[in-house]
Amino acid sequence: QIRTLMGAGPGLGSHFGHLGANYVKPFGDGYQINLDTYYDNSQIDVFILTDPSTKTFSQPNWNDYDAGFISQLSKNYKSKWGAGTLLVGAQVDYMSVFDSSFPAGTNGDWTKDNDTNGARLLQLGQETIYSGFAQIKHNLRPNVILNAGVRYDEA
Repeated sequence: QIRTLMGAGPGLGSHFGHLGANYVKPFGDGYQINLDTYYDNSQIDVFILTDPSTKTFSQPNWNDYDAGFISQLSKNYKSKWGAGTLLVGAQVDYMSVFDSSFPAGTNGDWTKDNDTNGARLLQLGQETIYSGFAQIKHNLRPNVILNAGVRYDEA
């Protein structure tokens, strides 16, 4: 009784895509380099029936994607206090919200698009985030692990 928009009806809908490539190269005495690149996209559709008696509904939705690169260098070590791994790395991530809309309807049919270039559901835009991080994972005992890290992000 309620018209769908691009196949979506009442409820929450989502579409996600992921593409990634990874390169791992061990070298030296317990060292390893790990390089990752990725691309992700998503579409979220929230189909809301706001008044069942008049079949009033809306469908806020948006699309975004992000792409990035992660580089990590790790070193396995052994000491008299146990063994563990040291890790340092950097990440660059680019994210973009490139579309949004907020159509609505009454009596089961679409009546208006509440989203215009001047008043979008979500503000369109993008950002790039640069990050650096470090981590230590140390085995204190067979069942006890100390894991500590630090990360800095700059947008």
